Amino acid sequence: MSNGGSVSQVVLLIGIPLVLIAGVILAVMTCTRDACARRRFLEENGFASCQAEKPDLEARVRALLGNPGIHVQVLRPCRRRLPGRMVYCFTLHRYRTSQDAQASRVFLLPLSRRTDQPCTLFLKPAGLREGWLARGLRALIKLRAGAYPDGTEPLDLGRDPETENLLGVQGQPGASIRDLIDDDLLPQLLQAGNAGFLTVRCRGEDCLLEHPAGLPWDLDRAWAFITRLDRQAAPRLDTGLSAAS
Repeated sequence: MSNGGSVSQVVLLIGIPLVLIAGVILAVMTCTRDACARRRFLEENGFASCQAEKPDLEARVRALLGNPGIHVQVLRPCRRRLPGRMVYCFTLHRYRTSQDAQASRVFLLPLSRRTDQPCTLFLKPAGLREGWLARGLRALIKLRAGAYPDGTEPLDLGRDPETENLLGVQGQPGASIRDLIDDDLLPQLLQAGNAGFLTVRCRGEDCLLEHPAGLPWDLDRAWAFITRLDRQAAPRLDTGLSAAS
């Protein structure tokens, strides 16, 4: 074997582990940076840990998802009382099997609507225009909905210009988005995508706003949206866990 070939093998043997090590270090640094940013956000905005409420929060999430076959796990729950309601912030893991686990970072809060019927809004990420990518995301949402049935189905948005920020909406058969969300609340929730929330789930008196874990997220911008929503929506200090001290 030539010296050149030997050198190439040595470079590969040394280089591949170095690349793998560098990848691990980068991943750890990213996780550490995200954890530090989250800790700073929680401290600066007055959140308090509420680990004792974890079982109740998991029950609320299961009710929101509407599918008893989905397992949920709430991690690092914290809460903060706003003038109109108690707001919870945590990481959510959900799965049917270990192969289809999903993780998201969420805010959970009580929200008054004209109906208790379930409704899920799928929002465009900030800056996404109509085109092939938006159409592809809509197709993916429909496939995902079929894999995780919750008693709802995709609803026709018609030509309502106000819903241009939506990739899709799900509700009970025959309903319309305006049957499910009050006219004064709908414009507020449709701005959630600009704050990094890609899914808004409402069922009963609860609302879950989700951002996929692993994607960059401006927590301060998300919190500004939540506090604005609290000011504009009807107060719900008497709902569920919000009455806790």
